[in-house]
Amino acid sequence: VTGVFGNHINLCQDRGLSPGLPAQKSDTLLLDHQLIPTWNHFHTIVHVEQTNITSQGQQSCPEFGIDDQLFHQCYVQRPVTLHPSRLPPKMLKSALPFRFPIFSWRGETEEEFWWCIDKCVNAENWQPNLILDDGGDATHLMLKKYTSMFKMIKGIVEESVTGVHRLYQLSKAGKLSVPAMNVNDSVTKTKFDNLYSCRESIIDSLKRSTDVMFGGKQVVLCGYGEVGKGCCQALKGLGCVVYITEIDPICALQACMDGFRVVIRNVDIVITATGNKNVVTREHMDKMKNGCVVCNMGHSNTEIDVNSLRTPDLTWEKVRSQVDHVIWPDGKRIVLLAEGRLVNLSCSSIPSFVVSITSATQALALIELFNAPHGRYKSDVYLLPKKMDEYVASLHLPNFDAHLTELSDEQAKYMGLNKAGPFKPNYYRY
Repeated sequence: VTGVFGNHINLCQDRGLSPGLPAQKSDTLLLDHQLIPTWNHFHTIVHVEQTNITSQGQQSCPEFGIDDQLFHQCYVQRPVTLHPSRLPPKMLKSALPFRFPIFSWRGETEEEFWWCIDKCVNAENWQPNLILDDGGDATHLMLKKYTSMFKMIKGIVEESVTGVHRLYQLSKAGKLSVPAMNVNDSVTKTKFDNLYSCRESIIDSLKRSTDVMFGGKQVVLCGYGEVGKGCCQALKGLGCVVYITEIDPICALQACMDGFRVVIRNVDIVITATGNKNVVTREHMDKMKNGCVVCNMGHSNTEIDVNSLRTPDLTWEKVRSQVDHVIWPDGKRIVLLAEGRLVNLSCSSIPSFVVSITSATQALALIELFNAPHGRYKSDVYLLPKKMDEYVASLHLPNFDAHLTELSDEQAKYMGLNKAGPFKPNYYRY
């Protein structure tokens, strides 16, 4: 969670610590103190208004009950909206010291989700000047419904595969009128959030929701990108037989070389991680065996065609939170997790250390777009500068008590590098 108040930024706010306090010894490095000098030149993104927020939608929240007044006095007019699966109570409470209007609650319906985004964008006495998006939903809504407001935006920062695809489509069609930063393909995002984090969270999610025994289970993983690779490594390490489905021949060949079969069969667990839509359809699920677990690690709730399961011939039975049995007429059951939404966000959590890395990357991308001189970025999609990737990584090294080796002047000259970096060209694949 990225929290901004005055000149301070705290990228690990799930711990409930206020910015400006001495950093406490913990397993997570607090970055607020290290990013403050950079953020001082950027604090004007926060529009401060001497206004009380009195809208009933912001006064109470189902997480705490109707009597718990969340924003009785709110002076910072900076709306925030989150995905319906991403708002645990601790996160909401941690935002209270900053007095952010938050348009979100856990378990939103599709209609409520879009209402929250609309209220966030179109808040009273508020003109957003940057978009920090995940999936392209806020960008899509502003471009479609608030065209004049969208023209005032200085830039977009997007962190998901699907959102980046949508930005490239807009750019190709000539509809992208502002510069956009592709954070999803930054090294710190692809490796630490997509690979390392998903490698742990997929196991935690399945264990918490199903208590499944992994040894010997046959698993189909749809997609062998960074998320898919992380899931495969974890499942294979626990003794699963993992099969891959892929459309990309390069990713498919990687899967073969890594020892995974590129086929789909009658399996125990099916996991989607493609960023696409309708990857697992009703036709697929009709052929699955009794007790097959189906979940999504990719994008939103579109990868599994859940709507095709809401028919009169099928019965839904909720067995526990985030776990539904979908029952066929012959008695066959499919175990659907989180109604097809992101299982690692709905049934587990993301380590605060990974959140810190990703949020720092997003914050620096916002700073870059906001402070960039006119003309540096045109109406196109850009990758995060390599220097910023390295800076984010260096901020987190002390957490492991790790220290970088410094090049000598002679070594730097020999390699043709600046001693301070960047150390790899933009085309380098980590």
